[in-house]
Amino acid sequence: MHRDGARPGPSWTSPAHTLLSHPRIHASAPSPPPGRPCMPERKAVVPFCFLSASLAISSALPPLASAVRAFFVSPAPTASSSPSVIVSSVPPDSRICMSAAFPVASSPLTPASSTAPSPDQRSRRLKILCLHGYLQSASIFRGKLGSLRKGLKSKADFVFLDAPFLAQARPSEDLLNAWTDQTPEGSLQPRPSKALHYTGVAETTIPFLKQALAEHAPDGLLAFSQGATAAAILLAALQRDEREGKGQKEGVSLPKFAILVGGFFPRDEAVGQGVKEGAPRLPTMFVGGAADQLVPLTRTRELMACWDEAEKGWITLHEHGGGHFVPTWKGEFKEDVVRFVDRFTSGEGIKGR
Repeated sequence: MHRDGARPGPSWTSPAHTLLSHPRIHASAPSPPPGRPCMPERKAVVPFCFLSASLAISSALPPLASAVRAFFVSPAPTASSSPSVIVSSVPPDSRICMSAAFPVASSPLTPASSTAPSPDQRSRRLKILCLHGYLQSASIFRGKLGSLRKGLKSKADFVFLDAPFLAQARPSEDLLNAWTDQTPEGSLQPRPSKALHYTGVAETTIPFLKQALAEHAPDGLLAFSQGATAAAILLAALQRDEREGKGQKEGVSLPKFAILVGGFFPRDEAVGQGVKEGAPRLPTMFVGGAADQLVPLTRTRELMACWDEAEKGWITLHEHGGGHFVPTWKGEFKEDVVRFVDRFTSGEGIKGR
């Protein structure tokens, strides 16, 4: 029986009819109050626009169901497509920590073209290889760059490396990572900025970093303190290889840019001479603190002077008033980094080389 005395509808049961037969849509007129003439029974009139919308909904139900089913039973995303933090193995005793904004999956109900970036947009997103400082690690440095990563999340992904050597400031402290093996003075290893002799640079440090470049093909480097000096050593070696035609044979080439924070010119004479002779030639942003007691600005300027004269227009120095750290993501530092990085997301930096 139909509610309120409504007459039976047709025998077919299409989705549209089901909607139109709902008691709130298809209902008989109520009985008149006593004393009033009885009017003929009338059905509520369904507007044409509602009928069209109902038919459209009914035709969309099968694909909607399929889309929902596909969404919930689709295979789990792989690590490469939706990483938050990934640790994967690289050369022995080392790790790589990748950081990226969690990708937003396009809805099965929305055309891919409305959410997926165009090839041009994808090509402008940068990958930056990050080298931590002395007695740090990939995870420690990643945490210290939290505000910077957040500020550049729409422009770049970050890959963090653990340095290949272990070191400790005091015998009682835990071993952490270092980019070179300084010659011990007594029972302690001197800080890299004060060490007079580095070991393992040619045998370990440079090959390790070249392998990371070949594996990840970053657009640029972001390095701090001893990591910035290690980056300078690597860039000088790559520049020499490029002049000698070795870079193509090894499948490794100079990145497009570098951001070096708190870096210093090596006191090891042989290593320092190698950086001078290599004379890196790529756009580089140096960052130093006026109150830095570990690496005074003069040491950073000394490293900066090793860069090729032809690239002086692309070499900048951001000087902040603090000590030995990566500045907070605000003010002039934020503006200078964004201005520098935008040259490469827009292609300007690549064309300018």
